Amino acid sequence: MMQRGVLHLKAFDARVPKGWTSFPVIEKKGGVLRCWRCSCMKRSAIVYVKQARQQPYYYCRECVMIGSARSTQKFIWRSLPKLKVAMVPLREVSILTEKQRQISSEVVETLRLKQSFHYVWAVTGAGKTAMLFAAMQQVIAQGQYVAFVSPRREACKAVSEQVTQVFTTVPHVVLHQKSGAVYQGEQLVIGTVQQLLRFHRSFKLLIVDEADAFPYSRNESLHYGVKQALTSDGLLVYLSATPSAKRQKQLRRGCYRSSELHRRYHGKDMLVPREVLVLNWYEKIATGRLPQKVSRWLTRVVSERQTLIFVPEIKQVDLVVSAVQAQLSVRVAGVSAKNGQREQHISAFKEGEITVLVTTLVLERGVNFPNVNVAIIGAEHRQFNRATLLQISGRVGRNPLYQEGEIVFFHGGMTKALRQALATVKHLNREV
Repeated sequence: MMQRGVLHLKAFDARVPKGWTSFPVIEKKGGVLRCWRCSCMKRSAIVYVKQARQQPYYYCRECVMIGSARSTQKFIWRSLPKLKVAMVPLREVSILTEKQRQISSEVVETLRLKQSFHYVWAVTGAGKTAMLFAAMQQVIAQGQYVAFVSPRREACKAVSEQVTQVFTTVPHVVLHQKSGAVYQGEQLVIGTVQQLLRFHRSFKLLIVDEADAFPYSRNESLHYGVKQALTSDGLLVYLSATPSAKRQKQLRRGCYRSSELHRRYHGKDMLVPREVLVLNWYEKIATGRLPQKVSRWLTRVVSERQTLIFVPEIKQVDLVVSAVQAQLSVRVAGVSAKNGQREQHISAFKEGEITVLVTTLVLERGVNFPNVNVAIIGAEHRQFNRATLLQISGRVGRNPLYQEGEIVFFHGGMTKALRQALATVKHLNREV
C-alpha cells in the first residue's frame, strides 16, 4: 500500500499538505473493518461508539496505547527524504571490553551479510547499548535511518543520553507519550516501541531493547509495528537480559545469529540476592508499619547508600512511604504509573536528594542509579516473575565505581519464580 514513510493523524476534513497522501485510519472493505495503523481486523477490537450530539465513529482498541485511532480521522503520509552518504564520527566515551568488541563485530557482520535478525543476550549492566554503536555508525554513514526502541520510556531517556555523547553530529529525536517531540525527519529515532506504528519501511537498522518486556512481549500489534517499520533489507536486533525458556532453546540450537555476554562491562559478577522470610507482611504494611526484619535491614543500610524498595501493587506505595517516614529521618518518596510527580521524584533520586524511593514495577528496567541497595517487599507476589526478579536485581552494582550493594527479597514463602531467579544468577556467574 505504501512506500517508505512516516504517518501523521489528522481530522478527516483536514487539508492535505502538498506532496502528502491521505487515506482513512479505519476502513470498511468487503464488510470487514480494518485499522490500517496496527493492521487489526479483529471484530472485538474495532468498537462502535455512538453518543448524543456527536458523530458516531469506530475506534481501534488494539493501538489505543499511542492515542485514539478513529474512523473520523485519516492518515497523511509522505516519504522520508533521501540522505547523503557521509562519514559519521563516533566519539568514544567508554572503552569496550574484549567480549563487547566481539559482540559489536558480530552484529556488524550480520549487517554485512544482509541477515534480517540478530539476538543479543547480555546480563543487566553488560553495556548492551555501547555494543550497538558500531553498527549504528555504519548504517548512518550509508545515509539510512536507525531506530532504537524500548517498551519503557525511562530506557529511552537513558539511551538518548548515551547517543547524544557518542553521535554528536547526527540529528536524533526522542519519541514517547510524555516527550512532546514531533518527528521532523531525524535520521536517528529513539522512542517507545509503540511509536513504530507510525513508520512504514523506514529503518535499515531497528534495535528493540528489553525485547522480553511488557507490553511488547505479549502484543501482536506492536510486533506488527516493528515488522512494518523495518525496510525490506533491514536488520532487526533484539537486546535482552532475560530471554524466555523458549527463546533460550532457540539460541542453543542456533536457529538464528546471536551473541551472549554473561559478565558486566566492569568485569564483576552479578550480585546474588538474599531471600528473607517475612510472614504477614501485607497486614503489617496495611496498618502503616514496616515488618521488623525490613525495618532492621533498612535502618542498617540507609546510611551506606540510597535504597530502592519495590512493592507489588500501587496501593502499597504510599503505605510504605508513610511507614519509612515514621521510622527514619530521611527523605523518602514513592513512584508508580499513577503518580503525577514520577519524573520529578526519579530525577531527585538520581541527584541524591531522595534517600529512599518506593516504587512498583515502573522502575524494573531501563533506569541506572549509580550506588543503590534494592529490596522487594512481597517478592512472592505473582507480579514478580523470574525475569522481573532478575531485572530488579540488576539495578545494583552496575557502576564500576560502586560495584557493591545488597539485594534482598523479603517474601511470605518461596515460589518457583524466586528459586528460578536465584538459580539463574548463580548459573550465569558460573558461565562467565
